[in-house]
Amino acid sequence: MIEALVEAFQTVLQNPAAFWSTVVAHLRISAIAVAIAILIAVPLGVISVYVRWLSIPVMLLANLGRIVPSLAVLAICLPFFGVGDTTALIALVALAVLPILVNVRIGILEVSPAAIDAARGIGLRSRQIFTRVQLPLALPVFVSGLRTAAVYVISSATLAAFIGAGGLGDPILQGVALMDDSMLLVGAIPVTIIAIATDQLLARLERATTPRGIRTT
Repeated sequence: MIEALVEAFQTVLQNPAAFWSTVVAHLRISAIAVAIAILIAVPLGVISVYVRWLSIPVMLLANLGRIVPSLAVLAICLPFFGVGDTTALIALVALAVLPILVNVRIGILEVSPAAIDAARGIGLRSRQIFTRVQLPLALPVFVSGLRTAAVYVISSATLAAFIGAGGLGDPILQGVALMDDSMLLVGAIPVTIIAIATDQLLARLERATTPRGIRTT
């Protein structure tokens, strides 16, 4: 194992430009997938709270991303969109939508009715209650869902290598194909570090967005 680590380090040193290119490609496709998932999940989550009859179909649709494996989504999309970023993004977005959507709903629904009544009591309108009371109180729960989705996407973006979208899945795939542990580690170690770093960064953001009065020690 130590020899494989040393060889992996030497591989990176021999061609740092190629290594950083795969890292940037992995971060790019992950960031785009999470951004698209936010644009889809947040409005759907808010709408499904206030338009009750939409909640069940919206949740069923979002659950498809978790029920259908990412590799199956890639296989289904491949004949229509071909190899490259588009197919990979569809699979990653499908994976990321559910945790964000669920947490948006939970965050809004769990806002204390007493806080909403107090806001109405001081003359705030429905839109003002949403933006000034419900949204700030729901934000930490939303960030928690974003945290889960981001880690899912970063970890699963390695599958993009199967359809030629690049990223850190390339050295992992090469390592598996060639039975080369060092090449496998060139991809696996950075993915692990990026996932952990992202998780910790969003954990700090989650705490920062939590109102001081309701933070746990």
